[in-house]
Amino acid sequence: MNSDFVGPIQPPDLKSLQGLGSSSSDVVGQGLVEWQIRDVFGNVKTIRTKAYLVPSAPVRLMSPQTYFREGEAGELRVDHLKAELTLHDGSVLTFPFAENMLPYMWPDWQPVVGVTLQDHSVLCNQPLIHMSVADETNQNLTSAQKELLKWHWKLGHGHFGWIQRLASTKNRRTILET
Repeated sequence: MNSDFVGPIQPPDLKSLQGLGSSSSDVVGQGLVEWQIRDVFGNVKTIRTKAYLVPSAPVRLMSPQTYFREGEAGELRVDHLKAELTLHDGSVLTFPFAENMLPYMWPDWQPVVGVTLQDHSVLCNQPLIHMSVADETNQNLTSAQKELLKWHWKLGHGHFGWIQRLASTKNRRTILET
């Protein structure tokens, strides 16, 4: 993204990149980028490295080799559980293991999640709040099934067969059907 670049965007030293999709992707520039990265432990660090500007790329791609060469330091260790990226300053960022061997680095922002006024009015609708599958207006269950379900809840989510045996008459006629 253009906004990632912290200095001037120079003409690129290559015209296209392979492997970013079904065909090659045009490179329109190169320069220095800064990315705020957050790892699985919530540690946030800034990575400053050379990058290509590829408008059609669906993700930001970082070349660890370029990063290590520029700073003459760093390491990427990958095992079956995690990837650990050691930065130029010696700090380590940890990311979950990825099957494709491309560790996912999370940006230091999290989406804002909230409820709109319309959502609030729907969620606070009294009939919806107190609605139950055992409600008499539910036509998906028979009255016997609703009664069995209520006893299931009252008896600590007991096994339906056990509850039916408890409710059966002396001649073993089932009172609460399924």
